[in-house]
Amino acid sequence: MKAEIKLWHRPLANGKQKIYIDCIFGYVKHKENRKQIHTPIQILAKYWDKDKKELKRSYPHYEVLSKELRKLRNKIENQIDRLTTNQINKEQFINILSGKSNIESIDDYIETEIKNTRKFSTYKTYKDNFNAIKPYIDFKDKKVKFNDITTTLLNKFKRNFFNNSIGKPNKSPNSFNTYCTQLRAIFNDAEENGFIYERLKYKRGYMVKKTPTKWKQTSTEAFLEAVDRVSTLRQWEAMTMWLLAFNCRGLYWGDFTSLKVSNVMENDLYSTWCSNSALYIKHDRHKTKDTSNIEMLIRIDYPTLLLFKLAKLSFAKRHFKVNPDIVPPIQHWLEIFKYDLNKRKKLHDEILNSYQKAFRELGWVQLDNARKNFNNIAGECSITPRICDLLVGHSPDSRLNQMSYTDYTTSEYARQIDEAHTKVLERFQVGKLNEALQDKLQELSLIPSKKVYGWITSVIPRKDGSVLLGAGIEEAKRTGYYEYFETDENDEFFANLQ
Repeated sequence: MKAEIKLWHRPLANGKQKIYIDCIFGYVKHKENRKQIHTPIQILAKYWDKDKKELKRSYPHYEVLSKELRKLRNKIENQIDRLTTNQINKEQFINILSGKSNIESIDDYIETEIKNTRKFSTYKTYKDNFNAIKPYIDFKDKKVKFNDITTTLLNKFKRNFFNNSIGKPNKSPNSFNTYCTQLRAIFNDAEENGFIYERLKYKRGYMVKKTPTKWKQTSTEAFLEAVDRVSTLRQWEAMTMWLLAFNCRGLYWGDFTSLKVSNVMENDLYSTWCSNSALYIKHDRHKTKDTSNIEMLIRIDYPTLLLFKLAKLSFAKRHFKVNPDIVPPIQHWLEIFKYDLNKRKKLHDEILNSYQKAFRELGWVQLDNARKNFNNIAGECSITPRICDLLVGHSPDSRLNQMSYTDYTTSEYARQIDEAHTKVLERFQVGKLNEALQDKLQELSLIPSKKVYGWITSVIPRKDGSVLLGAGIEEAKRTGYYEYFETDENDEFFANLQ
């Protein structure tokens, strides 16, 4: 593939000659492998260096035209890269360089270029945020062309957004900034890919001042009160997921879909100072996994592991019969869900909505507050800001310092993070909360209509330390869950129940 800027040999009536792009897609003697794309640029031949294929400095408006030619060369190089990596085909390559692309609207660009080149979750974010803008500019049921976005229309968006008669009242300035940032990102992506020629720039003062997100730290007592209000297995499961997020140093929903048993470590990094039987897992936060984020080494001690087991069994009980493909094998104790978040965003949202509804029913805070609470309590424990950042997987340094001068994977850093983790868990009294959740699950199991089966509660130790065995295989057969337990390759679960 080759594409060069040249001067057309035949002069126009005004004596000037057109600049064109000579595209060669293969063997040059085959006519179908060559295409000349004419541009609207016209100059006299004496101002063109034929050998160097560039504009001569003697051209009267050299700075202006040379800038346009540089943009054209950049556009050509960009599209060649996209063609050679199969992001576009030959016809699309020609159409883009000819200015005849069939993508005129922002809507179409999102549905084609963004959708085909981004993760589904990223595409969905762009789409949802752009669709949220359209009602404020009177394009709710219409496509918005790139050239529709003018200063006048942007001012209209800002004016209508903060007009409480449109949409929800008291809208957040942060939401407005998010929409503006997303719109600019779409524009800039289209400009980089050669579909438009100008990046979107906002005038100074257009974006509004950010306001701190309002939230209030919760307490151990409030959690216990919420658990006391639990009356369904779904509500119990939601509260358990919240505490798991807290215990694991502030996980988000997406993180639970990427936890794998294969990430459990037995490593010299912590063997010198870890004296208990806790598990450690390597984890890259789902939200920042495509960036140079800090890899987390998370301790999963026995009470937390027990919550993983109970949440897993609860989720299996609620979903195995209706949607077994999203229920992971029973022996994979850290895996509560089994689906690719990037490919099944709709399913993920449905599961989240179910949990979020449960939180509202119980008067409890959403799961992302578990992360905020964990971080805030770490500060209350006089843990240094650097270790606080590392606890929740944030980079505490500039990118340069992080990449070139600092190594956070040493055993000493791991020890400090682990000790800080322990301090936060003790401060929030998670042991008491773990027990409250176990007691509530056993309480629900005594109500026949709740259908909390013995194979769920059987893993809970009794007060004397023994394990209460359920009805095992027969109960699994009777309740229609035998196939789920057949995924236990080593029969460990049934061995414990019998």
